[in-house]
Amino acid sequence: MGNHLHWSPQEFEAAQRRQAAKLIGTLAPKVETPATLPAPKARPPTEEDRLNKTERQFLRILQTRGFKMIRIQAITLKLAWDCRYTPDFYTLSHDGQMTFWEVKGGYIREDASIKLKMAANKFTEYKFILAQKNEHRWREEVVPQ
Repeated sequence: MGNHLHWSPQEFEAAQRRQAAKLIGTLAPKVETPATLPAPKARPPTEEDRLNKTERQFLRILQTRGFKMIRIQAITLKLAWDCRYTPDFYTLSHDGQMTFWEVKGGYIREDASIKLKMAANKFTEYKFILAQKNEHRWREEVVPQ
């Protein structure tokens, strides 16, 4: 269709019908279906959401011990230039003792073991404990300084 000044009466009527159909389509109420509804807002992740299954299990154990405070992956220790270590937990007892906890399944990688030992040697004012789960038993070992 070219210039609207040269439309035939039939072309003009067809153009008016198309325009009316567009207008009706924009004025029609929108029907919301599950596909058109906005997705519910996800809750922000908690500290506990970052833990793996083994770490979550050990957190439950720590929570039964009556510590004054338990923090999850809240402190990163600088061991050397470009070398850092973030313990899984730290606890504060009622007598003021701060303990860092590293939780592992049956196996601990060499780099994790080295960082844990370096942290214990550098930060001697704190206690470092390796908690390992083998099969269905937990074993806790104080990391020597």
